[in-house]
Amino acid sequence: MLGDSLLYAVLPSQAARLGIPLALVGLLLSANRLIRLVTNSWAGAVYSRRARQGPFFAAMVGATLTTFSYALPWGFWPFLVARVVWGTCWSFLRMGQMLAVLQTAGVHDRGLWLGRMQAVARIGTIFSLLLGGYLTDRAGYAPTVTLFGVLTAVGAGLAWREWNAARRWRRLDSLTRREPEEGHPSEGPAVDAGAASLVTRPEEACPNRHGQLPTVPGVSASQGSSSGAEATRSQTLLTYVAGFAQGFTTFGIIMGTLSLLLLQRFGEHVTVLGAVVGVATVSGALLGVRWVVELLLAPGSGRLADRLGRGRAAAVGALVQAAMLVTVVTANRVELIFLAACGLFAGAVLYSVSLDAAAADLAAVTGSTKILSRYATAQDVGAALGPALGYALSGVVGLSSTYASVAATLVVLAGALARLSRR
Repeated sequence: MLGDSLLYAVLPSQAARLGIPLALVGLLLSANRLIRLVTNSWAGAVYSRRARQGPFFAAMVGATLTTFSYALPWGFWPFLVARVVWGTCWSFLRMGQMLAVLQTAGVHDRGLWLGRMQAVARIGTIFSLLLGGYLTDRAGYAPTVTLFGVLTAVGAGLAWREWNAARRWRRLDSLTRREPEEGHPSEGPAVDAGAASLVTRPEEACPNRHGQLPTVPGVSASQGSSSGAEATRSQTLLTYVAGFAQGFTTFGIIMGTLSLLLLQRFGEHVTVLGAVVGVATVSGALLGVRWVVELLLAPGSGRLADRLGRGRAAAVGALVQAAMLVTVVTANRVELIFLAACGLFAGAVLYSVSLDAAAADLAAVTGSTKILSRYATAQDVGAALGPALGYALSGVVGLSSTYASVAATLVVLAGALARLSRR
């Protein structure tokens, strides 16, 4: 995350030195998310046919190279290519992380480990935003990017160690493979969604040592009960819709328009605890708090999702977000808006981690990685549409009405999540 997060903090101020028109900076910062609408499905297809470690290592190498490339003053188009490559790498990295959790965690602690994974990623974001900006001012942009490239290369080295160990294990396994004993199916390659076997219990749905999702021989999708298959389809569709809503609400509407809301309501300067500060300072602090809240609460949210169940925990997160959005709309003091935004981010963390765990459960049960790729794509579509629609609606109905509409949608979605969880 180091190189990508750094750009959000320093690219606008460094654009001229890199030969990039300032008007095109926004496109560069969005390109990595837009390309993921395509590459998420590609990553899912690759992981369904190959062991996890190889593609993950390749993505880490790509992340390292793109981070180093950000230091070069080669203009807009090469920089755009680097951002597209990074977005592709992130599709593989995120899905590889979720598959790693499926490989090492059971259904009863999967949410906890997904929360920890999310928290560790946010350590990189916060580290990059805070230290990266400081180092850029002190040592310069190119040395800072180079340092972050070296640190990313350390991560690539760790991924190489795991990949190399997995290859040695597979070679040893091929030399010592025996016919499976009765009741212990042999390990086979992951299958496509259309031919995926149904797993009777989530506890059985842990990937094998090759990092692939297992199947249960002799139990095909057509042999499962129609009610069970229908329930799985309903859960999958609702997870996609809820993932879209998460991207649209948290990463799109809120992160994209919160500073605009403050500007419209209070002007360029606000009084906070008796001191007059710029609205940009308050907005930056709020956006920074969003990552801190995720770092602190993600593991606990995952544990809560394990105990309450995915649907119930996600419903609670949706209701908390809805209540905080209403508070943001009705508050007339910036301090209250700040506290409500913190509560909103806390609800978003619980909502996000619970949905990640639900998507991982469904991928394990169906034996298909396509669920993970489509879920990630639904989030990215929502995040891509959120800022544009937020600004468009702000000029038509106003941000207060937009936030209230989003809150009402979250309440309806919470009801659907809770109802399906009970079923």
